[in-house]
Amino acid sequence: MQESKEKIKREHNQNRNVQDEPNGTCSSRILDRTGEEMNRAMEIHKEELMEVYEEAGEDLSAVWDEYNQYDTFHEYLIDGAMLTCTQATLEPVTLTDGTIMELNQGACEYTKLPNGRVIEINKGLQSEYERLHTRLNVSENGLYLGKTPYATVKDTVRDVNILPFRCNCQQKVTGISEMTMIQENMEDCKENGICKYLMWLNEEWDNMPLSNSEHSVIEPSYLSISDITWIKKEDGTKEPIVSNSEGITRTSVLFCKRGGLIIPLTSGQGRLILDDYSDLSDDEILLVTTIYGEADACSENSWRAIANIIMNRVGVREWSQYKTPVEIVKYTGFDAYKDRNVPYLEAEAYFKNRDYSNENIERMIQVIMPILRGEEDDITQNAVLYYSPETQAAMHKKEPQKYKEVPDFALSSSVEEVKITGTENDDFRFFKYID
Repeated sequence: MQESKEKIKREHNQNRNVQDEPNGTCSSRILDRTGEEMNRAMEIHKEELMEVYEEAGEDLSAVWDEYNQYDTFHEYLIDGAMLTCTQATLEPVTLTDGTIMELNQGACEYTKLPNGRVIEINKGLQSEYERLHTRLNVSENGLYLGKTPYATVKDTVRDVNILPFRCNCQQKVTGISEMTMIQENMEDCKENGICKYLMWLNEEWDNMPLSNSEHSVIEPSYLSISDITWIKKEDGTKEPIVSNSEGITRTSVLFCKRGGLIIPLTSGQGRLILDDYSDLSDDEILLVTTIYGEADACSENSWRAIANIIMNRVGVREWSQYKTPVEIVKYTGFDAYKDRNVPYLEAEAYFKNRDYSNENIERMIQVIMPILRGEEDDITQNAVLYYSPETQAAMHKKEPQKYKEVPDFALSSSVEEVKITGTENDDFRFFKYID
């Protein structure tokens, strides 16, 4: 493995002239940008940890001391981690000879979410998401998490560890050899972008100095990863050579010498953690998709509440004719399923090619599947009804003849409201029948 890496590095570097190297590669500007990205990632992880451990009443500073020294938080990158680049773009770029390099992206449909985010509905091989991301390949490394190998700072070989992005690069093309490669492969560039002809990676990932809430910068103490290389001896036998390298985490950054920064978006470990729910049935996918359509941007307890309401309706009261959760969704008034709203379509498209990249949907699966499979207690006190006051009011204003400002059941003396901890900031009211 090591020999093949070194060979590819040599071949790639031989394809470049010295004049191709961008000015200021080692400038303070580049170092500043690298540091900014690392600090941004670290702040995100601190916030994530605070949410988990402050709720549990644990001392965050003590937790932070062992943040990188052990893989308690599943932050170390493993085979399959999702990567992106700060210079990746799908926009046309103009080459030095005046040629406009525009990607052939195919026909795609887009829609705008209420929060302004634009998403792609018909995801496929030509999707924006797939073009702007790639996965880390370290399948032959020596230290494993379960059956999956950890990545190290040495895993930087293009076409082995990192496949080029299928997109263009925002950095201006100036080198003679770069222009020549693009001109000789124009049709491929139109289809797959110019990144594959420009990517020029540093020899190692950069790990940031470790710190915690009480101490300033301390000596790095990253997980040590063993990489085994087999050397063929004169007698034909093979001898293992073990070398140790630092592991890399979601705060690590890999510099591309054209000016981009390769940044981890996921550690890849979510794919292992989620194995229990890797094979959802069609009915389970429909249920998850519906709940995502109903409450994608809400708290986890609202997700739980809606899942419980679906289960609580099965075969009882006015829903007695419906014997399965799917029938409840289809026939008892779940607007996300009925209207196929934007979050519903987003989840539906995701499940057609589930690659574990949508952390919100994957987290929802973890939260609600124990409820849908009858493995977790009801947190709603047997609630069976709910509505969204702000959404209901908006629909009433738009179509007053069709929608009441408050649904009849919320005013009925036969039901009472259920207050569910953790849903206070969500636009929902939950109700149960008074027995």
